[in-house]
Amino acid sequence: MVVHFAAYLRFFNISLAFAQQLHYFGSMSSRLGANSIPVKTVVTLRKIAAQMDVDVGTVSRALAGDSRLSRERVEQIRAFAQVAGYRPKPLRRKQTDAIGLVVRATNGTKPQTGYLERMVYLAEVGASRLNKHLHVHMLGTGEEGSDWPKFIAENRVDGIIVLGHATTPFYERLRNEPVPAVAINDTVDQTNIDCVMCDPTPGVQQAVRELLGLGHRHIGLVLTQRQYPTVSRRHSAYMNAMHEEGIEPEANWIVQEVPDGLRGGQQAVRTYAAMRAMPTAILFNDDWVAMGGVYELARQGLSVPNDVSVVGYDNTAIATDLAPSLSSIDNQEQHLMSCALEMLQERISGLAGAPRQITVQSQLVGRESCGVVPPSRNEGTL
Repeated sequence: MVVHFAAYLRFFNISLAFAQQLHYFGSMSSRLGANSIPVKTVVTLRKIAAQMDVDVGTVSRALAGDSRLSRERVEQIRAFAQVAGYRPKPLRRKQTDAIGLVVRATNGTKPQTGYLERMVYLAEVGASRLNKHLHVHMLGTGEEGSDWPKFIAENRVDGIIVLGHATTPFYERLRNEPVPAVAINDTVDQTNIDCVMCDPTPGVQQAVRELLGLGHRHIGLVLTQRQYPTVSRRHSAYMNAMHEEGIEPEANWIVQEVPDGLRGGQQAVRTYAAMRAMPTAILFNDDWVAMGGVYELARQGLSVPNDVSVVGYDNTAIATDLAPSLSSIDNQEQHLMSCALEMLQERISGLAGAPRQITVQSQLVGRESCGVVPPSRNEGTL
């Protein structure tokens, strides 16, 4: 950014004048002696505004990162406030028994089908049990720099729960808001706020070991977008589980970047068929993708579990509705939301301290979609 010399000179002069005032008050304090009451200089928005010859509202908006101000003006005011030692006072707010749920879409303005819809429902149920109102805000891709913080002020929420994988700029702005927040299926390292996440490792390990016990060694993996931490963690869990059993998955065992929903499972099975590398068992990204895979296997004349064993993820209601019923890794969604609400309530009630990370363990729920490898499939591929 180019800063004009005149603007820089003005900033230097007002910083110098303010520093001289601070030195004056400090000198008075030292002359009064060690036993006297010290003089404490409080730097306020009004004082900063007077020194910079702007109104108080402009200073407040600059410190809040209001996009309506020029970047040059924002950086000047922030730099001056830092030099002057300004420290914002925490706002004293009357609790309203309302919480906000920010749902970040993973595809334009549309949230991920299934998972986020279920989590919004669980948030509504959980908030109701706590006698709290729930306000939901959908955050589209690329909207992290918009005026979404208005949602907090307009609904006067006491705290925020974040669903979906928001960006670093989003969390930086969120931390400047006067309310606590908790992120689901994210990490403290990424967000610097309280987080609760489900570890897929135990459930994936259980699935791999069960399939190995049934004679499978060619175990495939189908994933949607690896850019999302939850999906990436499932890939890592699969690789670690296979390595622990002494198996190195071949490249064509893993099909990635398939669409969400039924279409993703259909596309994955067609990919395996085109490569003539159909696994004897497949772990799918989630139950909906798995259902699409089961449909496509049937279309190609393969049955579950007689020809191919299938494991889903999330343990949703459809897992028991399918025939055969679907083995699935339980993501502990209800427990995740309960933990998030509990952590948020603790912060609303005044709990201080560093951000906390809580990890919930996944687990396999075995059903009818896994079977023994038939003799015709001992070679592994079709």
